[in-house]
Amino acid sequence: MTVLFVGLACVGARMFLLGPHDVPSKAPVVFSTVFVLFSMFAVASQVRFQRSLITEFRYDGSTIQFQTLRLQEAQMRPVSDIAAIRDWRGKGGPLGYRLQFQDKQKLYLEFSVSNSVALANRLRADLGL
Repeated sequence: MTVLFVGLACVGARMFLLGPHDVPSKAPVVFSTVFVLFSMFAVASQVRFQRSLITEFRYDGSTIQFQTLRLQEAQMRPVSDIAAIRDWRGKGGPLGYRLQFQDKQKLYLEFSVSNSVALANRLRADLGL
């Protein structure tokens, strides 16, 4: 997705920079500017989401240590910081779990991650959620 939106931004920039500048209408310039801004927003959204998608985790009863898709170094959070564990659903149905922390940070745990269902069930039981 990120590569697609970067490509769209390049197309919009090309239209903006190489487009006909002698045209009395400003519509092509406005369109290509909006196109580039939308593409930049989409790329930023994808990068931000990749920082919240858990790929590996360890749970010892008091802390959860995890790695995300974008940040490969291990991060650690106390379990007491978890405010809610909810189902994460997409257009095609359930995708996994969304962990929301007290500071409003959200992490996403896909069903495809090993033992994700067991972790969610244990966290819910330990926290009484």
